Amino acid sequence: MKKKMTIILLGCLLLLVGGTLFLFQHYTAPVSSTHEEVIFTVESGASFNGTLADLEEQGLIKNKTFAKIYAKLHGFNVVKANTYQLDKSMSLKEILTVIGSDYPFEYLLKYHFTVIEGSTVPQVAATIAQSMSIEVEDVLS
Repeated sequence: MKKKMTIILLGCLLLLVGGTLFLFQHYTAPVSSTHEEVIFTVESGASFNGTLADLEEQGLIKNKTFAKIYAKLHGFNVVKANTYQLDKSMSLKEILTVIGSDYPFEYLLKYHFTVIEGSTVPQVAATIAQSMSIEVEDVLS
């Protein structure tokens, strides 16, 4: 009887460990194996939990609850306000590293424009606004 109980307990433990490893592997893996760029913005003052919810909503992570647990266990608890070029083929760890890093230059949204010598501030603001598809007033404020 004792031997049977030990085998059952070991079996349950093995299932629990195996299930945990499976969930860990599943939820930390990229959402997609194909490259699909997503522009993701972390607003100034955004909370970590709110950012995880936004990541899940935009299809960049599989589960915000698991992401929160993973982040706590691995020391990810900060997000930096910015606009990022993320990819659905990025793992949970890669995404959390990028949005929490001080220098994620390769993932920052970039705009290209040319400032012609002798341009006035309003002219430069108009050029920037046009390349970013925003209002001139937003550039000047």
